[in-house]
Amino acid sequence: MKNYCPQIFTFIFFFCFTHGFAQDIIVKKDGAKIYCRIVDEDSVSIVYIRTAQRNRSIIKKSEVDTYFSTKNAKRKPKDLTSSKSSELLIIQVSAGLAIPIGDFGSKNENSKTAGLAKIGLILDAALILKLSKYFGFCADYRYQKNTVDKAVLEQSLSSIFPQGVSTSVKVTDWTNNGLFGGVYFNLPISANNNTSFDFSLLVGRPRFESPEIVLSASQKGSSISVNQSVGKTSALAGVIKMGIRYKFEKVALHAGLSFFTAKPSFKDVLIKDSRGAIVYTEFVQPMATVNLEAGMSFVLFR
Repeated sequence: MKNYCPQIFTFIFFFCFTHGFAQDIIVKKDGAKIYCRIVDEDSVSIVYIRTAQRNRSIIKKSEVDTYFSTKNAKRKPKDLTSSKSSELLIIQVSAGLAIPIGDFGSKNENSKTAGLAKIGLILDAALILKLSKYFGFCADYRYQKNTVDKAVLEQSLSSIFPQGVSTSVKVTDWTNNGLFGGVYFNLPISANNNTSFDFSLLVGRPRFESPEIVLSASQKGSSISVNQSVGKTSALAGVIKMGIRYKFEKVALHAGLSFFTAKPSFKDVLIKDSRGAIVYTEFVQPMATVNLEAGMSFVLFR
């Protein structure tokens, strides 16, 4: 027995040494360390067995900062210093208010560039391809509608005719819609990467429609009306988007601001009156809106 004692002690020492230094480790976001053996994992959780225990335990990856497995030393998907993105393709949808500014929102009836636009609606759907943790490309479809302040037109029309003449105004909306493309930036602003600042710079050539305007006046059985038809065109436009995004597993909520600007030129817009007179006109309408948007995004591939 004495001849085998040194060999036994050597074997025990070697086993303890290798067992103590070859084990796996999981570091939680609160700093706690779990010394264990990782036996399985997927995109959501890690399955492990603690030292000197046989029961398996499960921990969500959302609770993990980093982890190290002796079977694969490269398994560190939550490494905050990595520039690789855990997201690849994102669909983002939002809706909000389009607030006209500058000439587009001007109510000055004497200005040729006054758009008389009121607060409207904006709908947005974007597809984001992330090339890294911080950068990607964005394809964006936007629809925007702004109503026209009819009261300004009614006041202007009634001032032309003397008392006793009945006047009325019918008017549709300013609309634009189309595809945009550009760059997307994402900057995490929380320790767990769940909260981030998003920024996009986009350009496109959407379609624009000017409102149809019908002005009518009547007195003692006689009447006259003038109709300006809808003008249609396309023009170069730019969008700047910025906001805050809070991410869950595969769904995120976001809210922010965007700025839209364009200067469409409408040509050959038909104007005719009830007597059959016809004339064509053209005009340029500067458009700018500040948009308040909120919505959701969905991660398609990680």
